[in-house]
Amino acid sequence: MLLVGEPIQEPKSAKKSGNRPLFSQMLKDIEKGKYDAILAWHPDCLSRNSLEIGMVVDMVDNGVIKDLRFPTFEFHNDSSGKLTINMLFAFLKDHNTKL
Repeated sequence: MLLVGEPIQEPKSAKKSGNRPLFSQMLKDIEKGKYDAILAWHPDCLSRNSLEIGMVVDMVDNGVIKDLRFPTFEFHNDSSGKLTINMLFAFLKDHNTKL
């Protein structure tokens, strides 16, 4: 795996969509083909709102994002991996609404 780009440390909350300009720019860069994978500490670092979660999942489904890597969570870009991460995102969203 070749890592490209500087780490992004978004200072804003992922609870509401459209609140994180660095994250939004990262997704735009991925759509432009600048990157094709995301490395994050845990899936809950990607997002905690339905819109951004849906954008990431859709980009994986369409092959725009080829891989998601986490040192704390194992993801495989196959039907089982996509189901598992979708379920995890649903749990994260449910937990987020209770905060």
